Amino acid sequence: MNMNAANPSCVCVALALLAGCGTVNTTTTKPIGPSASTIKDYRQINDLFTDIFLHVRDVREGRTPSGLRNAQVDVANDGFSTRHFAYRFDWKDESGMVISSQMSAWENTSVTAGTRISISSVAPNANATDFALQVRRSD
Repeated sequence: MNMNAANPSCVCVALALLAGCGTVNTTTTKPIGPSASTIKDYRQINDLFTDIFLHVRDVREGRTPSGLRNAQVDVANDGFSTRHFAYRFDWKDESGMVISSQMSAWENTSVTAGTRISISSVAPNANATDFALQVRRSD
């Protein structure tokens, strides 16, 4: 009997345990997934590497108490290591023109393996009717 050969069942158990590393179980009082405030989104993928690991899960839009639009986007990391990325929200007016503001600056953040985070932005003024979220790698 070869003592150096790995037992196939031990290998399967080890792989199953490793597959669970970096994942997070979540408990909530509401179903996870699209909600009543979820809006339809359109995506343009230019960086397939980023798209493989970072996924937009939910896009929500609402209003602040003062009436300005606000956006919240859930980003999930389906990879096995922390992903660092930069993002920015560009708010647009009714004509589709970008409204220049300090809020259009790139922000750096990260999301650990197997988790999701929410990133958000408030429109710079009442003329904002739409937004575009841009995401790029920063590591």
